[in-house]
Amino acid sequence: MKLKNNSKWLENTILLTLFLSSSFLKLTKLNNVEYKYDQQFSFNVLQNCKIENLLSGNLDFLYINSSSGIPQGPLHYKIECISGLLGVSNYITFLQIKIIASQIILVLVYKILKNSVPQNVALSVITFLFLNPYLIISSRNISSVYNYEFFMIIFLILFINRKKSKSFSFFYGLISSLSFAIYFPYIIYSSVLNFVFVLKDGFKNFKSIVLGYFLGIVINIILYLPVRDVFTLSSLNKSTSWGLSSYWRIMLQFISGNSLQSKINSSFDKNLLNYEFPLNEWFYQINNTLIMVLLIFGIYRLIINLYKRLLDDFDIAFLSIVIIGGLLFTLLDRPLYPHYYFFITVFLYVFILKSIKHSLSLALITFTFAISSIFIVTNFHSYIEQYNGASTSDYGKHFNSCGSFEDDARVCRGQ
Repeated sequence: MKLKNNSKWLENTILLTLFLSSSFLKLTKLNNVEYKYDQQFSFNVLQNCKIENLLSGNLDFLYINSSSGIPQGPLHYKIECISGLLGVSNYITFLQIKIIASQIILVLVYKILKNSVPQNVALSVITFLFLNPYLIISSRNISSVYNYEFFMIIFLILFINRKKSKSFSFFYGLISSLSFAIYFPYIIYSSVLNFVFVLKDGFKNFKSIVLGYFLGIVINIILYLPVRDVFTLSSLNKSTSWGLSSYWRIMLQFISGNSLQSKINSSFDKNLLNYEFPLNEWFYQINNTLIMVLLIFGIYRLIINLYKRLLDDFDIAFLSIVIIGGLLFTLLDRPLYPHYYFFITVFLYVFILKSIKHSLSLALITFTFAISSIFIVTNFHSYIEQYNGASTSDYGKHFNSCGSFEDDARVCRGQ
């Protein structure tokens, strides 16, 4: 009993430490957040999402044009709209509330995961989710993309419990389909997982999943009626992908946290950052090396499990996302961005971390990633504060030095 109590105390101590460390890094210096057109649009949703506006039928303030040239669905700003309805009207206050809520959701994700994977693996997964440098800085942003935790936990619960009842299967199909109105790329991941696991599960509750999926399609159509005239081939952005290997290359950068380098990406800002913090590149390399080692071990274990026919759901989900999802995105030939992978983050981390069977090795890898990531984020915050943003890079000028008083936040852009 004493050993059990000690184990529970250690678990809670680790969780609390992670929660507080991550929360501090996400909440500190919030006036220095990125603030350009997309953020200003979100702020407009927050201010205009009132009962009278929703009932009036004039919903243009909910639809923002995506990089593809087609408006994102109205559920793209669901958290902002709900917050506006509840009376939140200050941008920084909204970010604070949203970040705290998302942190609590991540703790719940851990509680769910530890029923499906060993506790030490679940702790490692939640450490990577809490402290991935790119996820930390992205949490200080807006829209369903950067509020990914709210959708991820619902999908994860339904995915794990999809075979337990027809109701779970129905809502699993429904949420999968509704992902289109939340963020376009999510529909590709959810549909791939649906297709693969319907086959894997031997079509169990297939009718319920299909009914849920088609109800989602109907709801999507209704949600897009206000902007139906915008859906034309001529409105599509003609940009193409970043190369044949871009899907897999960007995925690796994302799970290592190295995608954060895209925020300070001009040669001027990068050189200045590295001059101010000479070890910064080393921390990025440490994270990248750790992810590569984990991925190699994960694939090695996957091959062994495939030979022994011992693949679990997370193995199959990883294969589906990496192979089928990768091929679909490559065939679409569209530009890809790190935030496309938010929805599948938990599946990627579970796969690579459960491959390490030695508890001490897993703990050392996780601890190293955590410390390295904290230094990366701390350096990032310091640079942004010292130079009022990254004015020649993607990040642009920060909220306090530009967006808080400019009528058109597009002037705050760096690139």
